[in-house]
Amino acid sequence: MVKKNPLSQHPQFVVLYLDHLLNLWFWLEKAELDSKIKGLESEKTTLATELEHLMDKHERLADAIRMLASTISYDEIRTKLDKELYAFLLKDSRVPDIVIDGVGKFIDFRKYLGMAAEKGAEVAGKHAEQTLSDMLKE
Repeated sequence: MVKKNPLSQHPQFVVLYLDHLLNLWFWLEKAELDSKIKGLESEKTTLATELEHLMDKHERLADAIRMLASTISYDEIRTKLDKELYAFLLKDSRVPDIVIDGVGKFIDFRKYLGMAAEKGAEVAGKHAEQTLSDMLKE
């Protein structure tokens, strides 16, 4: 003779048991997901703070790049380098000093060497500014 399954005689207990298991599973899953949400919210806050910090740095860097050429003292470069370049010209030149001194009465070498140094610094400053601006846009 085939015995009947005792659970089939009391289906209400099976339903209650399964309901209890589903509720337990639900609360465990909910607790795990809540924990993940809290972790992600914390990570989001950290990332948002870091993003804000990086955006501030980016803006300050962009401002510094825009002001780069204007912060260079070209006049100071001209006045410092004209003497150095003239001394180098005299030292490096194969032309006798007396000839350079004679021509120097008509052409102010220091003035033109200083102007060349100033213009070179201006071009270099603008080139650096443009290069950095282009890199910042990438």
